[in-house]
Amino acid sequence: MIDGTTQTPCPESSHSAPAQTTFATIDEIAAILRLERKAVYRLAKREELPGCRRLGGTYRIHLPTVLTWFASGPRADRSKRARR
Repeated sequence: MIDGTTQTPCPESSHSAPAQTTFATIDEIAAILRLERKAVYRLAKREELPGCRRLGGTYRIHLPTVLTWFASGPRADRSKRARR
């Protein structure tokens, strides 16, 4: 109650939250992968970072997806970007 009114909970909000957070921020992914945060932003902007979604002005990244992607090694298909 902030302004004298009460709020009733929405039925959707009765779901319990997961016990462990599985989403990370750009800064957290940069620290885990030992990359500069600009590099992670570039990957996210180019849609090359799996499990990444933009919500409002921030990115949220599904951590298990990124870890699986990173562990799988380098991509064989580099058709999006020509080698120099």
